[in-house]
Amino acid sequence: MLDMHAQDSQSHRIIEKRRRDRINNSLADLGRLVANDCVYQGHSQGHSHGMTNQVGVGHGRIKKTEIIEMAIQRIRQLQSELLGLYTWCADTSSHAIVLWVQALRPIEREGRRRWWNLLTRV
Repeated sequence: MLDMHAQDSQSHRIIEKRRRDRINNSLADLGRLVANDCVYQGHSQGHSHGMTNQVGVGHGRIKKTEIIEMAIQRIRQLQSELLGLYTWCADTSSHAIVLWVQALRPIEREGRRRWWNLLTRV
């Protein structure tokens, strides 16, 4: 019975280690994405030097909470930019439709004249 309990305990530790490794690997990937994005945008981030709550990214280390906070901030920024793009496209599209309709009006008048001329010839 004691041997089975030890096996269960060992299995639990292995499963927990795999879970922590997956979380840390995912945070490291996210940290690289966020750090690259910050460098690309010209922002600098501070690097901490403790080991417990940090994931290695580039030459420094970023705390896990900082990675999550930066990712949330960037996602919100992208959502805002996307909304602005949708708004711009909608405004541009409606403006383009107005211009298109205005450009077609003379053609439409000419078309009606031609149809009238064809119909009245008979």
